[in-house]
Amino acid sequence: MRETISVELGDRLFEIEDQSIKESKVWRPKFVECLQPLLDFLPGLPDVDITKPEELAKLFPILQKLLTDNVDDAIEMLLEFSEVLEKDRGWIEDNASAKQAIASLVGVLKMTNPFDVAGLQDVLTGPESKETSSKSPSRSGGSRRRSSKSNSP
Repeated sequence: MRETISVELGDRLFEIEDQSIKESKVWRPKFVECLQPLLDFLPGLPDVDITKPEELAKLFPILQKLLTDNVDDAIEMLLEFSEVLEKDRGWIEDNASAKQAIASLVGVLKMTNPFDVAGLQDVLTGPESKETSSKSPSRSGGSRRRSSKSNSP
């Protein structure tokens, strides 16, 4: 069974299922191609001291691009990811906010990340090697930790 997440778009909840290997093989390159201009753009961000209003002017061209082209591209990739979302595309475009769509895309990216460190650790180490709580006794008999700092005034 594939993993699913629930996302809220407009005032509705949508259940999105992770893609099969075959489906993701088509979607992932489109996602990278679509957002590559943004990824290329980010390293070139100017060094800006945001505490100085005159410096903020350097960010306007970047913000304009981020808030137009790249947001629309990201929303498009979200809608293309799931048949459920694609089927309700018109309703979603009329009722959901860009913020909801981007949050949903982040959820999709977390779900589809095959290199999730915590998930991989569970798979590689097995269920019996879960961390013990700090209250569990150690081999030396106690679980207290000593501080090297002195608490005296």
